[in-house]
Amino acid sequence: FTSAPDVGFWKELGRRKLDEFGLDEAPVPVWGHYEVTSHGRSAGVVAIGGNAFAGGHAVATAAGPGSYPVQGTVLNLNTLEAFKSLDKNKLMEAEAAHLRAAVATQDGRGLARVLVLTFADLKTHEYYYWFAFPALAPARPFVATPAVPLEAALAPLSVGALGDALAAAEARLAGVRGGDSGGDGGGSAPASRDLAFFVARASARGLVVGESGGVADERGAFEVSSLEQWSAWCADAAQGVRGAPLLCMRDPTLDPAHPGWPLRNLLMWVRAQEGTPQYVHVVCWREAPGSRSASAPASAPGAAMAPRSISLRVRVLPDPESGEATTSLPQAVGWERNARGKLGARMVTLRAQLDPHALAESSVDLNLRLMRWRLLPELDTERLAATRCLLVGAGTLGCNVARALLA
Repeated sequence: FTSAPDVGFWKELGRRKLDEFGLDEAPVPVWGHYEVTSHGRSAGVVAIGGNAFAGGHAVATAAGPGSYPVQGTVLNLNTLEAFKSLDKNKLMEAEAAHLRAAVATQDGRGLARVLVLTFADLKTHEYYYWFAFPALAPARPFVATPAVPLEAALAPLSVGALGDALAAAEARLAGVRGGDSGGDGGGSAPASRDLAFFVARASARGLVVGESGGVADERGAFEVSSLEQWSAWCADAAQGVRGAPLLCMRDPTLDPAHPGWPLRNLLMWVRAQEGTPQYVHVVCWREAPGSRSASAPASAPGAAMAPRSISLRVRVLPDPESGEATTSLPQAVGWERNARGKLGARMVTLRAQLDPHALAESSVDLNLRLMRWRLLPELDTERLAATRCLLVGAGTLGCNVARALLA
């Protein structure tokens, strides 16, 4: 993942620092989103805007189809020294605890997270920040076959069938949850958020494993559901009632050889689920909602592009005789690298985008608020800011008084 905070986010952070946070450094819930689009220009990017504090539903609604919210935390510190000296390992351990709790759930909510560490210098309008996209790291890496194009792993018609089943499932969930505005502080998101990760299986016993390790669907029709169905569908497969389910995720990246970052936490989740087999077929779904590549075979007339999704087979559980343990507490990784390719913070300045008169007014307002925060909590800053003073005489004393008032 790569972070993409926009100007609206910094302005909203500055406003909340003045009007709500004050000197409080408590973590604040925040939401960003990533996209799966046909153009691919935002591949692997987590955007965070001015509505980041409004909840997941507001973020997903504003972003539109193909956008999937990412829940997280903003930790805004009062000084640059505190920003630099904060124990980053302790922060990441707290994120690891969130992810371990998400892994233990049946629905997998909260598998995609973002952490934003900030320092807002409101005098100079400079914002220091460091993003992290926490992911649990297993004691030993998962073993996977090389990724192959999905159309090579499935019969060509099955790519379109899977896309149709996914669209139908999202429409069904949207109908069930219509009118949900996410009124809680966490801000639940529209149905598409639930299907950022999903499971699929053939609608009949037609899903088989080929000699090359790929999967093929003889019937060309799929069922798609949220992650809650994984264990039940694995039990059906173990009894021979249905074919093995596919573990799927909306993949915001386009690398043909590697899956996207969200797969890390999804694999940790599936390892912890009851009934999970040793080997799991994974689909990294990269087709944008409504794209012809998802709803039509590559050979169909008028198809806009060939499917971009990939498939791989992953060993999520160790061999029983290996003695490898999977119960140790996994730690989290995921701090973003800066523009120089090193682990470190970034800085953005908004001075060039602000009116000089607005800069002067905001500086006066900041000084008044600092007086209230640190010296006089009961100070009525609005009344003080509205006060007008007439100075008679511009001698030494008058000039000093004028300077003090302007400061």
